[in-house]
Amino acid sequence: MGHYDLEYERYYKSLKGKMNYSPYRSGPKKTNYLTKRIIRDLAGVLILFVFVITCKLVSNSQGKYLYNYSKKIVSENYDYGKLKTQLKSININYIGDRVKDVVEQLKIDEKD
Repeated sequence: MGHYDLEYERYYKSLKGKMNYSPYRSGPKKTNYLTKRIIRDLAGVLILFVFVITCKLVSNSQGKYLYNYSKKIVSENYDYGKLKTQLKSININYIGDRVKDVVEQLKIDEKD
């Protein structure tokens, strides 16, 4: 029984350590993560911005097409209600049956 006493002691010590933890206390690890995340996101936005502005300034037709296409994508409005209705109308059972059929077909082709 002495072996179990040591295990229980370790277990309860680990629980005590977890009780002192507060998820609301921000430590340097969280701050460091958020700082890196913000810097990474801002760098990505800067790269995309420079790319799009370069496409606008370049005088060839491909660059202008790419600029106009990206401008159209950014300014487009999406109807999320319509998308929600379409997602609700998807028949999951039909998709599952089709996937099973494809898997069975692949198994049959593999044996040949």
